[in-house]
Order: sequence, then structure tokens, then C-alpha cells
Amino acid sequence: MSAIIDTADAANVAPEDYINPEDGLKYCGKCHTPKEAYFADNPPFCGIDRHPTECKCAAEEKQQCEAERHEFERMSHISLLRSEAFKDIPAAAWRFDNASVMTPQLVKAREYAENWDSFSR
Repeated sequence: MSAIIDTADAANVAPEDYINPEDGLKYCGKCHTPKEAYFADNPPFCGIDRHPTECKCAAEEKQQCEAERHEFERMSHISLLRSEAFKDIPAAAWRFDNASVMTPQLVKAREYAENWDSFSR
């Protein structure tokens, strides 16, 4: 059990991390928030009274990575939909900015596309 704890501890340590003498918990050296927390209302198990937790900067980094992954997936899905929609016609890369003449139909189509969120409800 102690080998597992030591391995988990090693993965949760950076050179600038420190132990706060006030509460005995490991703190992040960058954002100075705890990287450990005490178990709530539970007696120690095999001498273990705390568990790893994310510090503020690690949580923000994780959130940023998740947002980037979500945006990548969204753009990939849009690309897939475009390739399926324009599979047989040479309009796959067409944009309103490329139009030589903005006909009334193109003006309405552009307005529809630009205000998709309000039209889609």
C-alpha cells in the first residue's frame, strides 16, 4: 500500500511545491493552493488521512485543455458535415466573401447563416 501511495505522491509533485506548516498539506509552488486535502469525517485508513487534489492552476489547465478538445471536436464535426453536404458539388470551399455578385437570395442566405442561433430555436 505504501508503494502505491509513494507512486501517487511522486506524480503529484513539482520542484517548487512545499508543505504548509500550518496544516501539513502539500501546496503548489505556482498558485499556492493545496494539492492535498484531508478526508472528511473519516478516521485514517492504514495511516492515510489525506488524498491528492487538484490545485487551482492544474484545474485551470485541465479546463483549458478540455475547452480546446471540445472546440477541436466541434470544428471536426462541422468539417465532416460540410464535406458530406457538398460532396458532389464544387462548392465545398465557397464563402459569401467570394461571391462576385450578391444577389437578393445570397443576401438572405448570408443573413440566415449569420443569425443561425436565433433561427435554429
